[in-house]
Formats: sequence, C-alpha cells, structure tokens
Amino acid sequence: KTTAWRVLLTALNRIENSDGQAHIIDPKAISKDDLYGYMDQNTREWTDGLFTHILRKIIDNVRGELSKRQWIIFDGDVDPEWVENLNSVLDDNKLLTLPNGERLGLPANVRVMFEVQDLRHATLATVSRTGMVWFNQETVTSAMLLQCYLNRIRQESVFNVINQDDPNSKDNIIQSSEENKTSILERQNHLADLLEPYCEKENGLILDTLEFSEQKQVHIMDFLQSRCLQTLFSMLNHVIRTIVKRQLFSNDRATPLTEKQIEQYLIKSLIISMIWSFSGDGKLKYRQQLGDFIMNTIKNNNIAPPTDRSLPIIDFEVNSEGEWDSWLLKVPSIELEGSKVDASDLVIPTIDT
Repeated sequence: KTTAWRVLLTALNRIENSDGQAHIIDPKAISKDDLYGYMDQNTREWTDGLFTHILRKIIDNVRGELSKRQWIIFDGDVDPEWVENLNSVLDDNKLLTLPNGERLGLPANVRVMFEVQDLRHATLATVSRTGMVWFNQETVTSAMLLQCYLNRIRQESVFNVINQDDPNSKDNIIQSSEENKTSILERQNHLADLLEPYCEKENGLILDTLEFSEQKQVHIMDFLQSRCLQTLFSMLNHVIRTIVKRQLFSNDRATPLTEKQIEQYLIKSLIISMIWSFSGDGKLKYRQQLGDFIMNTIKNNNIAPPTDRSLPIIDFEVNSEGEWDSWLLKVPSIELEGSKVDASDLVIPTIDT
C-alpha cells in the first residue's frame, strides 16, 4: 500500500513537474491531544497538535505549500476515538473545528488518506465519507516480497537504510566512495545468491517456515506474513552488514572468512532470525517448536546442528566464525555473600538475561 501511493505521488510529480509532499502520521503512536491539539485550562492558550500543525503550515503558505500537492497519510488503524474528529474534514464542509472555536478549512490541494490493514475498527460514518482502494493479499504475495528483497540486496547497499539522519556515522562513511559501493554490492550479490535457494516459491525454507508458524502456532499479535517478513528483512540487513564489514572494512581482513564460513554464518543467522521474526510474539515453547521444524527441514543441507542436541536452537548464537555457541557459555558465574542475598537491586544473570 505504501509503495502504491509513493509511486503515484512520484508519477504525478514528474508529469506535472511539481514537488508534491507526503506527511505521514501514525495516529496510534500519539495521544488525541498530541494529534489535534489542546487548550491549557489555566492559561487558555491553544497548542497545535501534529495534524493541526501540518494543516496550519500548509494554509500559512510560507514556502509555497499551497502550490504543491499535499497528502496527509494516517498510517494506522482507523479508530473512532480519534477519527471522529475528522468527519467534518472528510465531508463537503472540509472544515476542522478545534476545541477553541477556531475553524481550519482544508485547502483544495490537500488530500487526507488512511493506510489501514483492515476496516475492523472503522465506523460507517468514516467509510461513507471516503473512497476505497482494496488490496487483496494475493496482490503482493510473500514470494514476491522475498524476490523484491533479493533484488534490493543486489542493487542497493544495505548501509543506505540506516543512519540517514547522521551523515557522519561510520556506516555512511563506509559506503560514501564509489569504490566502496562497488565492493559492497559485489559482496551483497554473492550473499543474495546464497540466500536465493531458501527464498524459492516452491519448497523454500523461508516460506515453508512462515506457513508452519501461521497455521500451527499461537500468536499474541495478529499474524501478518508481510509484517513477519519485514522483521526478517531488518534482521538479515544487520547480518549482511556484519559480513560486509568483516570482509571489507574490519581489522580482521588479514584473516578473512572463508566462503564456507560466510555461508555458515549467513544461513545459521537466517535460522535464528526466522525464529524471532515468525514466532517472537509467541510463548517459548513455540519458538522451540519452530526451531525444531527448521532444523528438521534443513537437515539434508550442509548446515550442521549444534553438537549439544539437548538444548533448543534458540539457546545458541552464531559466532564470528560461523559456528554455534551456546548462550550458557556467556552466563557469568557469580558468588554472593549471605548479606547481599536480600538486596532489592540484585540481579542473577541467566541465559535469558
């Protein structure tokens, strides 16, 4: 959905040779007062909320905002608790009435959009005032998302997706030169080739694991394949950055990883990432169950399981050499004096902490 409106806005900008802007708001991340504004009952002073501030900024037209296409995107569930205040904005009046009695008209160049997962929380009053674009789940399948991710790895540096607000960060400096960009993309293309067999549409490990988690496990959050895959992609980006740094920019370049070690590190990290991405919102037993499913599915591969079979796979991490290390080895052994046992700030390190 996000890609659809971004492509549309970019296309309109090119056709009209304009500079349209999108203002994205997550309405569930802030309070109603922070969204629309509030009046201080003591001083009787009005303070704009985020939506009100954006709308007023467009109306003031200090930088020519009224001459540009302006889209205000509410990215989140349409909850009556906050959306009812917009009914007068969405109907023919196109007026936002504030608690202080002020009225702000919606300029002709402004459009309000709601990017939602479903209409579970929407009211008829809201639905009847808006147009609807429906995306079937099959419009963009999980297999398409995986292929898109592989294509992105091959064409864009994974260092581009972080620290965009800090041009002086180490990761931005790493990918600043053309020579570095070329070397990074060469390594990423190789890693994408290693990941590709696991991303296949038929009998691919990632999709099989995703289906198993959706159908066989209990989740606290609503299970959305797209959300789980986006979490997986974020974790894999970190894994890929780690490998590229080790190969190209680390002090350990004197002893670079072998191709086998790279594959072991990547695929084992993929296994751990899938467990947390697909069943991280479930109970411990489901994460263990998913780990067992993955290891049984991948057992004919050259990825060896940990030597200690008594522990679940989530009790292991992948070390820098691509080998399994038990988290138990990282738990320090502490000795306590009897007088300190009752201390309120005492924390005993365990495999979970």
